[in-house]
Amino acid sequence: MKNSRETILDRIRNNLPESSPLPDIPSFDAPEGDLKDMFTQTLAGVGGTVIDVPAQDIASHLARLYPDAQQKWSGLPEYMESTLVPGQDPHALEMLDLAVVQGTFGVAENAAIWVEEAALPHRALAFITQHLVLVLSKQEMIWNMHQAYQRLGSTLPGFGLFISGPSKTADIEQSLVIGAQGPRSLAVILL
Repeated sequence: MKNSRETILDRIRNNLPESSPLPDIPSFDAPEGDLKDMFTQTLAGVGGTVIDVPAQDIASHLARLYPDAQQKWSGLPEYMESTLVPGQDPHALEMLDLAVVQGTFGVAENAAIWVEEAALPHRALAFITQHLVLVLSKQEMIWNMHQAYQRLGSTLPGFGLFISGPSKTADIEQSLVIGAQGPRSLAVILL
């Protein structure tokens, strides 16, 4: 004799709807215009900035933009020397002022940048630093998130994230606060 749980599950199994194919997803062709310009405008709209300087001037430009940064980490030592060497404990990052991280590709429609785990010493780094600078090649710009997920495919790394703009919230009295739960600023260097 079946118990009530088994009876219910049997009824569900016997009355499943017929499966139907998923709809085709349109390609959503890119609009006219330069993807870099679209990315730059969208990033400004979400509170970030694009730094457009020649590669040889990046180090001096970062020093001018963040003169008070004491604790710094860079995944790209050619642009900034690290003063903080994170060990095994991510708590060592709690006083991190500035981080420079390599982005894999950017999405023009929402100014999101894909960052892979390999670019970060700890997953927390992108969330705990006061100021985040992402470095991205202009040639690695795509139009939309549909293309982004196609590019990522089904073999994703253990951890990766899309970052678009600095941290922000409008939960309290619908007043926008930037830097509330993460980086206070986000700058993107397009090479």
